[in-house]
Amino acid sequence: MSVQRSPPSTQLIKLQSPNPIIHYNSDSAINEDSTSQHGNYFNAKRFKRNFGDITPPSSPSSPFTNSEIRDLFDDFQAQQDKKFEQLNETLKTITNQNQDIQKSVDALSSQHNDLLLKIKNLGLENKNYRNRLTLIENQLDQQERNIRSTTVQIRNIPKQEGENKNLLTDILFNIGSTLELEPPILESEIRDVSRAKSETLVVDFVTTKL
Repeated sequence: MSVQRSPPSTQLIKLQSPNPIIHYNSDSAINEDSTSQHGNYFNAKRFKRNFGDITPPSSPSSPFTNSEIRDLFDDFQAQQDKKFEQLNETLKTITNQNQDIQKSVDALSSQHNDLLLKIKNLGLENKNYRNRLTLIENQLDQQERNIRSTTVQIRNIPKQEGENKNLLTDILFNIGSTLELEPPILESEIRDVSRAKSETLVVDFVTTKL
């Protein structure tokens, strides 16, 4: 049994679009291809309106009008500008304070360095003074040793009334004669003779060789 069917004797009636097709710049070429290839189908494009073409209705139920909305935005922008200016002023103040603090720190650092330099110089001067003092003390010790090397202390010599250098010198000569010193003590060999507070007779000779 044959499954082939003969085409109908009547031709297919081509459907016509009830409404003309409106093309827009944003439409792709798919609509044209589908219309050209399939004559029995068509696409109806909705008409689009721009946002600027829409005019809000001025109905009594609307809470704000356009002018009121613009005023609100202007007030908001003014508040933001004021806050921005306040922030800028605060930042400028903080920047100036930081600069002042930096200057103070630099000044303190410079003063600290000057103090360290002065302390170092004082340390060097103190060291020099100590060295000089040590030298002077050594010289005094040497002079004292030299003086003591030519000095003789004689104890248990009774003190007489009206003592003077001549009387003490005579007492010294008598002591030398009593001890039978050879050679005898000469007046030219005596630099000084005196009586100490402890009544000790102190004789300073010119030389250590007698």
